[in-house]
Amino acid sequence: MKFTLTLILCFVFSLTFGQELPDLTKYKHDIGFNTTMLLNGILYSTTSPFDIMYKRQKSSNAALRVGGSVYVNTNLTTWSVTPNYEKRQNYSGSLTLGKEKQNQLSKKWIFNYGADMGIFYEQSNQEAYYNSVLAYRSVNLTAGGIAAPFLGIRFHINEKLYLSTEASLRISYGRELTQWETFNTDGSLATERKEGFNNLTLQIQPAAGIFIFYRF
Repeated sequence: MKFTLTLILCFVFSLTFGQELPDLTKYKHDIGFNTTMLLNGILYSTTSPFDIMYKRQKSSNAALRVGGSVYVNTNLTTWSVTPNYEKRQNYSGSLTLGKEKQNQLSKKWIFNYGADMGIFYEQSNQEAYYNSVLAYRSVNLTAGGIAAPFLGIRFHINEKLYLSTEASLRISYGRELTQWETFNTDGSLATERKEGFNNLTLQIQPAAGIFIFYRF
């Protein structure tokens, strides 16, 4: 095991010192988006978040970054040969600011790490209709702040294009509000209940999505 690890490290260092490393300050702006949305739409026809990121190269090994994510998903479920159906809507969005450090492993490969901080908003709605009349409704709202340290790696296709992926630990803290309502057969409100509480969440996000970036 130690011998194998030594060989890998020697290989990485040979790449690092055996090639002329690119000048990352040649271009100051990077803009990219998550290709998972396109791949899921083509291969699986499911909804994925739309993620976009802008980076400003500040030095030969550091960049500032701004990221945004929007997710919208609606679903309608009907029961066969009956006028009963259910509607579900999910919306979410986030805006983050961060800084990343870059370590050039070779001409094509760059390792990066850092942290993002920002805000997020999430909403989910559910409605059930019996005989085409609203019978039940629930609304869940969550808003708060995010901190996300990350590790990533990127591969340069050419001087201006590269692919990247990142794994992160997403720490979020927010206020969650939930409301439940039931209705009579004539559509009038029967019962209503509301709850609110603070929510702390830690979520490990593996390096699943692939971003494509353009430098200019």
